[in-house]
Amino acid sequence: MKNVYFDLATVVNENLHTERVDLVARRLRQIGLERILFGSDTPVLDRPRPLQAWATSRRRIPLSDDELRVIASNAAPYMP
Repeated sequence: MKNVYFDLATVVNENLHTERVDLVARRLRQIGLERILFGSDTPVLDRPRPLQAWATSRRRIPLSDDELRVIASNAAPYMP
């Protein structure tokens, strides 16, 4: 599983219940924040744009600023 990464881009939205958002934070920590990527390459009309999705994730997921910085600075290892 050393090459498995997870994308957080559209996991959390305004309608997700607080209990689920708390569960997302717990799971992110269990997986390891260094394995969490934020990004999206799907321009779907009914989904928020990446910057808006990131702002929602930052606001809704109960992670510290340091934890969020880890996620923000992650890049897939195959990306130069």
